[in-house]
Amino acid sequence: MFELTSQTLVREMMEETGLSIQVGELLWTVENFFEYNGIRHHEIGFYYKMEIAGIENDADFPATEPGSDLLFHWHPVEELHGIKIYPDFISKELIQKAAHPKHIVGDFINLNTVV
Repeated sequence: MFELTSQTLVREMMEETGLSIQVGELLWTVENFFEYNGIRHHEIGFYYKMEIAGIENDADFPATEPGSDLLFHWHPVEELHGIKIYPDFISKELIQKAAHPKHIVGDFINLNTVV
């Protein structure tokens, strides 16, 4: 709370990966309605284009989040259609290279998605 979403992204990427990033334009604002452990939730997510400053190659790299280890792996954008990525709209949107920000609503309680 009380931190711009773009600043949160910079901080979280540094904490979890040790990498410095540059946050670009806002691509999507996503509202997800879902139920977890019997509790209904309304999540609002902001998805930005970002660049990793000074990255030397596209090799996999490990990262740590409290309670779990992560492995980051790069995929060419044109191959994303064959990979399961959540939320599921991301692959299609990245491949289409949308020209302007979109507001996307996903109702995972009733399994409907509205774009």
